[in-house]
Amino acid sequence: MVIPDDWDRVVSFFAAIPPSVGAELEYRIRTQQGVRTLRDRLMPVADAQGVVHRLVRLTSDITLQSALERTRGYYD
Repeated sequence: MVIPDDWDRVVSFFAAIPPSVGAELEYRIRTQQGVRTLRDRLMPVADAQGVVHRLVRLTSDITLQSALERTRGYYD
């Protein structure tokens, strides 16, 4: 489940993406193991003429990376 504070941003992101460009979004979800931070990347797949036929979505769990970046910022 998407964290309520991130919900509107996630919905707007997926509603507003033009199919001809890639996009990236980071957001948090709540799981049985706790809160996780995810990064979604959307990339268009085009044919030889440049016509986009589909979008590929890659979702990565970046919880550890995000925590390390926050820690680094704390000590800088």
